[in-house]
Amino acid sequence: MSEKPIPVYLFLGFLEAGKTRFIQKTISNKNFGQGENILLLLCEEGFEDYDFSQFKDKNVSLHVLEEKTDLDANILNELAEKSDADIIVIEYNGMWHLSDLMINKPENWKIFQVVSIADASSFSLYVQNLKNLIADKFSVSDVVVFNRYANKADVNELHKVVRSVNRRAEIYYEADNGMMIADDIEDPLPFDIDADTLIIKDND
Repeated sequence: MSEKPIPVYLFLGFLEAGKTRFIQKTISNKNFGQGENILLLLCEEGFEDYDFSQFKDKNVSLHVLEEKTDLDANILNELAEKSDADIIVIEYNGMWHLSDLMINKPENWKIFQVVSIADASSFSLYVQNLKNLIADKFSVSDVVVFNRYANKADVNELHKVVRSVNRRAEIYYEADNGMMIADDIEDPLPFDIDADTLIIKDND
């Protein structure tokens, strides 16, 4: 089993949230993985396929993990060794808990960045029905992107859902024209700055 540390880029979100398109843009970026072997693991297949013609001069290997039981350290390590992977990109299944991956991934797979993608136009329905799964993903995300925004959703509500489980994640809203709008909503401080003594808890 290889001991070479391999950075893992983890993309989270429910089916049809726009993960494939976002990953396509990420890998196509000239600054991403140039000259390195990229292993792209799909834990679910949506309606949109990857266009490998856009991965110019990049060595990208794709493999589909059809069942949760495929999240096995030996299977994953074999895939990484077969492709001689320098970078691993995972399009994760939104209905699988993250613990299924974290417990079973090879030890040398190091989570480098976690990005959650959500459809702003239908997000409220997911909050009503799948709140625990949303928290499972948002709580560990470095970046949360709400796409299909187009001023149709209340950014305060979207912001509030993220901040209820994660105070450090960067939040962006992607308009229909592809423009990324950074969240600039100011969060209330978790302590009273007018108190005689400031009490700051460890997790703040």
